Formats: sequence, structure tokens, C-alpha cells
Amino acid sequence: MSSIEDSIDIVVKPLGPILQGITVLSGATILGNGDIALTLDISALSQLAKIGSREATSSEILSQIGGQNTLIGKDEIDYLLVSGTSSANIVIPLCHVHRLEEFPSKDLQHSGNLLVYPYRKTLLPIFDLSKELGLPIRGISEEEFFSVVVVKRGENIYGFRVEEITDIITSNAELNNRLRDRVGISGGFAINDSIYLVADFSEIVELCIKNFSSKQETHGSSVSLTQYKRQHLHILLAEDSNFFRRQIADYLRSAGFKVTALENGAKAWAEFSQNDIYDLIVSDIEMPEMDGYELATKVRTMGQRKSIPMVAVTSKFGTSDIKKGMTCGFTKYMQKLNKEELILEIDKILEISA
Repeated sequence: MSSIEDSIDIVVKPLGPILQGITVLSGATILGNGDIALTLDISALSQLAKIGSREATSSEILSQIGGQNTLIGKDEIDYLLVSGTSSANIVIPLCHVHRLEEFPSKDLQHSGNLLVYPYRKTLLPIFDLSKELGLPIRGISEEEFFSVVVVKRGENIYGFRVEEITDIITSNAELNNRLRDRVGISGGFAINDSIYLVADFSEIVELCIKNFSSKQETHGSSVSLTQYKRQHLHILLAEDSNFFRRQIADYLRSAGFKVTALENGAKAWAEFSQNDIYDLIVSDIEMPEMDGYELATKVRTMGQRKSIPMVAVTSKFGTSDIKKGMTCGFTKYMQKLNKEELILEIDKILEISA
């Protein structure tokens, strides 16, 4: 190496599926300036270089790295395990985590009734995750420092205080919706003898905003009044992530829609081409084989069926992404994932009214 820059304490996150097959990498972390840094596994690197027997050539190392199967763990989801005062284990999908922080309690401030923390030239609202989930809590003021999971929704960031950031676990276990006992929990799964409840930050953030703004708007009555109409509508869903495919499909089915869920744009296109039974398409953008842009473009060439409404639900939400999506033919381009907004938007598009 040319130089040693510095030493820092970091929280190492597991690698995504595309990089998991590279044996010389052990994880990744987010630096203080927001950059991503990859963590080298020195032991694996030493073995690869055959230190102690003979040196491997650079071409051998590159060949070994490049020859790994980069699709390992395709169906696995990485979760952040946080501890609380309840007996339940709460896990957060790592795809929802923007940053992990630790703040001194003395620097907390109040903005009206809201706790805030000076953070990156702005004020970060701080919510207590246990409180928002209706679990037992203890006050932040009792601790000198407190741990915060920062999540990002749109252009806004929110901080959620947790008792402790414990570990990162990986699981491909099916999400059990019967464990969804409250708003903010999307379900749960079991590993050995332990039960893990999955926090749904799309619902939790929405709940926090509503509680803080004291808005009492609810669409529960509209759901019940429109249930019959929704039962006669069939939605085609294209989403490559098992986690989000299950979540979105469950959301739509719980609202009353019939749903056919497929894992990429190519399969959704084949299904749509062969069956004239769908009233609306919901699609992710970044997918293997055929992405959402190509799917929308192909659908808009389907003659009499080209006018079917299409909704993009994606984390690829920059200004240029939205413009490209609308140009390709999406009726609505939405950020992943707000359950209530998605259902309301579909009702609006399909002209379902109470």
C-alpha cells in the first residue's frame, strides 16, 4: 500500500449479494462523510496470496476474485438487530438504514414538543423506537449516550433511538404475517429458538409524522367501503426483492386486490403478454433480465392494452429517474415504500371511490 491514512472505529455491514462471493472482502461501512468503504479480510487475502507456501501472481488473484459466484445469498435479507426493554427481538432491514449514530444526551434539544439533535447542518428529529411501537421504554436522559438508527424517506431524515445496536443477522426465512400485531411491525420470523419482529419504517415514519402534526385523518372507512370494488381488480406486480415483493403483495391483498407477483420485468412481461386479465401494473425499476423502464416501454406497444395504468415503486428516486420513468410510460412514479400512499394512489388511478 502507498500510505496509511488513519484508524477509525466502524460498524461493519455485511456485503450485498453481488459482492458476497468475493472472498477477500469481509464487509462494508459508511464513513463519516457518507462515503462507502470496503473492508478487507486479511486472513483470506493471505490465503489467496499463499503466504507461507508460494506467492500467487496478480493474475491468479484477479482470476480468483473474478471467478467467484456473485449471486450467493440472492434470497437472503440482511437485518440490523436492536435491543429494547421488551422480550421481543426487533430487527430492521438494512436497506432501510441510512446511518448508525451515537449521540450524547446532553446535546438533545427541544423544538416545541419534538426532540431534535443538531446534525449535519440541520436538526434531526429524534423518536423513540420502543415508544412508537408501543413497547416498554426508559428515558433518554438516564443515559450519557444513546444509539440512533437514522432512516431517510424522500429528502427527509429521521432518527430513532434504540436501547442498543446489537448485531447484524442474515436470513432467508419467510416473513410470518401472523406476528404482525401492531402498526410498524410487518411480520416476523424464527431462527432456532428465537423470534424476530421486523420493523416497518415506512409505517413507523408515517405514524410519527401524523402523531407530531396532530392530524387525525384516516382512510379506514374508505378501505371498508371500497373493499368490494377492489376484489374485482387484478394487479400484476414485478419486484425482484423477495422482501419487498412479499410486503407489497401483502399490502395489496390486505386492501382487497387480487395480485400476481413475479420476480422480474421479463416474467411480468411474459405474463402480461399472454393474459389479458390485469387492471394495473406495479413495478420496481432496478431488476435483473428486464428492468422497469424496459417493461413500461414494451407495455406501451401493446395496441389496445397499451393504456393499462402502471405505477413504479422504487428506491431509485432521483429527478432524472422520475423523468425517465414517466417518459417510458409510467402513470405514477413513487418512492419505496409507503403503504397508505400506494393504496390511495391506486384507488385514484382506478377511480375507486367510497
